[in-house]
Amino acid sequence: MVTSSTLGEVDTGIVPTGMIENGNSIIPKRHFNLIRNPKAVNPTWKELMDFLKADQTDKKLYKENEFTCGNFAEEVFNNAEEKGIRAAVVLITFDYLTTGHAINAFKTTDYGLVFIDCTGDTVKSSKSLDSEVDLKIGKTYEPEFLFSEDYSYGSLGVVKTINIYW
Repeated sequence: MVTSSTLGEVDTGIVPTGMIENGNSIIPKRHFNLIRNPKAVNPTWKELMDFLKADQTDKKLYKENEFTCGNFAEEVFNNAEEKGIRAAVVLITFDYLTTGHAINAFKTTDYGLVFIDCTGDTVKSSKSLDSEVDLKIGKTYEPEFLFSEDYSYGSLGVVKTINIYW
């Protein structure tokens, strides 16, 4: 699905159809086992922040070809849905890079659509790596950490495409 139509549907509260079926996503090149909670609802900003503070997914180690950004996004999705928080998986590609990135989206009732990256690091850290991203095509991907001010990833590149899977 193209970003402009996906974001437009999300902004109007319409859930795109055919994206997640029977616990599995229909996403090219990556299998996600997403467990949808039919009773999950859009959270407030505070509810989302409370969930992220309690969720420990970002503390796991990133391991190339073993536990990558897609695994982090899948786990946060499933943990949020289990807690009754409606979530999405977001796939991003970048200009001049062959690899993409996976994060999550939440439509908060008071703050609107937010993009959250909970990808862990390759080394163990006691700091929270949960970050918010101002995600836009043509803009540099620069996560802003929600709970750790003295930690930084830097840019992953310029966003080329965004696909949201609710």
